[in-house]
Amino acid sequence: MESQVSQAQIDYAYQVLTALTEAIDRTAADPKLLQQLKAEALQKAPEIFDALMCITPPEHRPIIYELFKSLLNLAKTIYAKKEE
Repeated sequence: MESQVSQAQIDYAYQVLTALTEAIDRTAADPKLLQQLKAEALQKAPEIFDALMCITPPEHRPIIYELFKSLLNLAKTIYAKKEE
């Protein structure tokens, strides 16, 4: 059974992903913002994940899940190495 996504959910997903894109672009223009971007991206990870899942057709969601899981594992590894 295919889940239905409302237009409001799609609009919110686009807002979340647009904000992320803008934050990445700001950081590319000013690398001093990198720490702030990393902290905010981790804090907002659940919203980013939900946004990606919302706009991805159900049959393609498993790959988004795997990608996101890998990215979070990478972030954990990077932060663990920094603390050593």
